[in-house]
Amino acid sequence: MRGPFGHYSEVTQSYLVLIDIYSSQMAHLRVIDHPLVPVNLLIFGVQACVTSLTCLVDVWSWEDRSTDEKVQITYLYGPYVALGMYTPSIPNLSC
Repeated sequence: MRGPFGHYSEVTQSYLVLIDIYSSQMAHLRVIDHPLVPVNLLIFGVQACVTSLTCLVDVWSWEDRSTDEKVQITYLYGPYVALGMYTPSIPNLSC
Protein backbone atom coordinates (compact mmCIF):
# COMPACT_ATOMS: atom_id res chain seq x y z
CA MET A 1 0.00 0.00 0.00
CA ARG A 2 1.35 3.42 -0.95
CA GLY A 3 -0.38 5.37 1.81
CA PRO A 4 -2.68 8.35 1.57
CA PHE A 5 -0.27 10.42 -0.53
CA GLY A 6 0.96 7.91 -3.12
CA HIS A 7 2.38 9.82 -6.08
CA TYR A 8 2.60 13.09 -4.10
CA SER A 9 5.25 11.57 -1.82
CA GLU A 10 7.37 10.48 -4.77
CA VAL A 11 7.20 13.92 -6.39
CA THR A 12 8.01 15.63 -3.08
CA GLN A 13 11.01 13.38 -2.49
CA SER A 14 12.37 14.01 -5.99
CA TYR A 15 12.23 17.80 -5.71
CA LEU A 16 13.69 17.66 -2.18
CA VAL A 17 16.70 15.79 -3.55
CA LEU A 18 17.22 18.57 -6.09
CA ILE A 19 16.90 21.22 -3.39
CA ASP A 20 19.39 19.38 -1.17
CA ILE A 21 21.90 19.15 -4.02
CA TYR A 22 21.54 22.87 -4.75
CA SER A 23 21.82 23.79 -1.06
CA SER A 24 24.90 21.65 -0.54
CA GLN A 25 26.60 23.30 -3.53
CA MET A 26 25.80 26.74 -2.11
CA ALA A 27 27.08 25.68 1.32
CA HIS A 28 30.53 25.07 -0.17
CA LEU A 29 30.76 28.76 -1.03
CA ARG A 30 30.72 29.61 2.68
CA VAL A 31 29.85 33.20 1.86
CA ILE A 32 27.35 34.91 4.15
CA ASP A 33 26.99 38.11 2.14
CA HIS A 34 26.22 36.45 -1.18
CA PRO A 35 23.41 37.60 -3.49
CA LEU A 36 21.88 34.10 -3.54
CA VAL A 37 21.44 33.87 0.24
CA PRO A 38 17.80 35.09 0.06
CA VAL A 39 17.09 32.49 -2.62
CA ASN A 40 18.48 29.77 -0.38
CA LEU A 41 16.34 30.97 2.51
CA LEU A 42 13.28 31.04 0.28
CA ILE A 43 13.96 27.49 -0.87
CA PHE A 44 14.45 26.32 2.72
CA GLY A 45 11.23 28.07 3.80
CA VAL A 46 9.19 26.47 1.03
CA GLN A 47 10.71 23.08 1.75
CA ALA A 48 10.00 23.34 5.48
CA CYS A 49 6.44 24.51 4.88
CA VAL A 50 5.55 21.85 2.30
CA THR A 51 7.04 18.95 4.20
CA SER A 52 5.54 20.06 7.53
CA LEU A 53 2.11 20.54 5.96
CA THR A 54 2.38 17.07 4.47
CA CYS A 55 3.19 15.66 7.89
CA LEU A 56 0.22 17.42 9.47
CA VAL A 57 -2.19 16.13 6.83
CA ASP A 58 -0.83 12.64 7.37
CA VAL A 59 -1.07 12.92 11.17
CA TRP A 60 -4.72 13.97 11.07
CA SER A 61 -5.53 11.00 8.80
CA TRP A 62 -4.35 8.53 11.46
CA GLU A 63 -7.14 6.56 13.06
CA ASP A 64 -5.14 4.79 15.77
CA ARG A 65 -4.15 7.94 17.70
CA SER A 66 -6.19 10.10 20.04
CA THR A 67 -7.07 13.69 19.25
CA ASP A 68 -4.83 14.85 22.11
CA GLU A 69 -1.82 13.09 20.56
CA LYS A 70 -2.62 14.65 17.18
CA VAL A 71 -2.84 18.10 18.77
CA GLN A 72 0.55 17.63 20.45
CA ILE A 73 2.14 16.71 17.11
CA THR A 74 0.41 19.70 15.52
CA TYR A 75 2.07 21.94 18.14
CA LEU A 76 5.39 20.53 16.92
CA TYR A 77 4.87 20.98 13.17
CA GLY A 78 2.41 23.89 13.13
CA PRO A 79 4.94 26.73 13.58
CA TYR A 80 6.89 25.59 10.51
CA VAL A 81 3.73 25.76 8.41
CA ALA A 82 2.69 29.10 9.91
CA LEU A 83 6.10 30.70 9.38
CA GLY A 84 6.30 29.28 5.86
CA MET A 85 2.97 30.83 4.92
CA TYR A 86 3.73 34.19 6.60
CA THR A 87 4.55 36.92 4.11
CA PRO A 88 5.59 40.22 5.70
CA SER A 89 4.58 43.41 3.97
CA ILE A 90 7.58 45.06 2.37
CA PRO A 91 7.48 48.85 2.61
CA ASN A 92 7.81 50.85 -0.58
CA LEU A 93 11.30 52.38 -0.42
CA SER A 94 11.18 54.17 -3.75
CA CYS A 95 11.97 57.89 -3.71
